[in-house]
Amino acid sequence: MIRKLKISSIREIKKYLSINYDEIKHRMIIIEEAHLLSVEAQNALLKSLEEPPEGVIFVLISDKPEMLLTTIKSRCWELTFSPLTDENIENILTNNFMIDGTTAKSVIPFSDGSIHRVFILLNFGFENLIDATINILRYSMGKRYNTAIKIFHSAIEENPKILLPIIIQLMIIWFTDVQKQKFGFSNIQFQKSLNTINKFIEKFNSAELDKIIFQLTDLNKNIDFSINLNLLILNIIFNLSAIVKR
Repeated sequence: MIRKLKISSIREIKKYLSINYDEIKHRMIIIEEAHLLSVEAQNALLKSLEEPPEGVIFVLISDKPEMLLTTIKSRCWELTFSPLTDENIENILTNNFMIDGTTAKSVIPFSDGSIHRVFILLNFGFENLIDATINILRYSMGKRYNTAIKIFHSAIEENPKILLPIIIQLMIIWFTDVQKQKFGFSNIQFQKSLNTINKFIEKFNSAELDKIIFQLTDLNKNIDFSINLNLLILNIIFNLSAIVKR
């Protein structure tokens, strides 16, 4: 499985495809997080997608197909998979990957029905991501901008292209949980943060949650990594601070 491909990696794929494997009838190239391909890499991949060697199947996996070039999408057959149930994910994690039940149960509510997402969360330190998200929210809404910026940068520095969307999605989940708690729903994902959620509701009951959820969702769908990362982070922090009125 090949991830975070640049144009040099596409050349490696082409080199691999040029090797003759007469004893193998079918070969599969799986490109995970295909939307993270650079524009140059996507253009370099086009020829192979148009005329793949006999028996070669390309599989491009992405939860953000809108970030792929139109020319790439036009050469692919799109298949949409339904999210897995929590029970299915738990069985896969505990039986196939020997992940303990406690860890599985803690991360599953944030998986969005995806095993792939589970492993991203686990590989990048799930509990640390949760703590970072809550602290970014706390310091942003408390107008402590410098602290919020430092925490944000620290949380995503290992891989901004993967971790920035995850942090934003965790923020969306947190605000959605606030709404659920306000209206008496029980399926809260940030169960360990119920005390913080209740304090937020008590202090900022009139906060425009729908607005911030919409803003964060729209941003997450249309993240432009060509924009300076500092500007992206500042935009998020200032939007967060604007929803609470002193």
